[in-house]
Amino acid sequence: MRIPYRTIVRLYSTASVPALVLLSSLLVVLWIHRSAVVSVHFLDVGQGDSIYVRLPDGVSMLIDGGPDNHVLDSLGHVMPWWDHSIDYVVITHPDRDHFAGLLGVAEKYDVGTVLYNGDQGDRYYEMMLDAFRTQGSQLKVFRRGDALAFRGGITMRFVWPPDGYVGSGRNDRSLVALLSWRSIDFLLTGDMPDREEELMLRAEQLPKIEVLKVGHHGSAHSTGEQLLSAIRPSRCVISAGADNAYGHPAPAVLERLADAGCHILETMRSGTITLMTDGFRAWQHLPRSRF
Repeated sequence: MRIPYRTIVRLYSTASVPALVLLSSLLVVLWIHRSAVVSVHFLDVGQGDSIYVRLPDGVSMLIDGGPDNHVLDSLGHVMPWWDHSIDYVVITHPDRDHFAGLLGVAEKYDVGTVLYNGDQGDRYYEMMLDAFRTQGSQLKVFRRGDALAFRGGITMRFVWPPDGYVGSGRNDRSLVALLSWRSIDFLLTGDMPDREEELMLRAEQLPKIEVLKVGHHGSAHSTGEQLLSAIRPSRCVISAGADNAYGHPAPAVLERLADAGCHILETMRSGTITLMTDGFRAWQHLPRSRF
């Protein structure tokens, strides 16, 4: 349903305050009606990771927060203007390029639940967790086998790390999430290295993946051939900053993705990347003006 611009202007210029309130409510209803999709926004936060997910009923998730407060600007472009809450924040692991922006999120938004892998971090990480505790957010440690279930059969299942897994560094214990609705699956891998990818594949029977968040910003030591062969992704999203000091994405990774037939999308080239699904197909959504 579309309201002509002239009609909106005429209503605003002649209506009483109660009528304006009613019109605002109507616009909210129309926004919800047109959003009968899952939208996944790979936010442009420079050299870091942050993903905002919004479900058809308005439930929202933020997976990581990037390296600084740029995440707040990015959220301002993808969240409805009336919404000042986030239902779930997922912290994949305590590296600053994934969590540092979350302190600003804790100060600006009401957050219901924070999911993390239980690792201890530096002083800034603990300060960020305390900020969520102070505002009343629930903090829960999640592992492989834990899952969230939502209306309409949408699920987010965590497929890594297993309980008690140590590995050799923080990246090895990155929370990896499988977001599924009907026949469409998104695999969100944090900074997972290729060795852990192979261990995950031994423990998990993963479906064909429509959208893969490429591991560790396109590091040469992530997103290995075994993973790509097993999940056969249609689209691969790389979150990395322009001219970063690490050379991400690595040429070897780009070659592997191309050989796998994956359509490559990069935040450093496209800015925030929005992919949507109705559970049967997925498509890239180009930005347009909001209410």
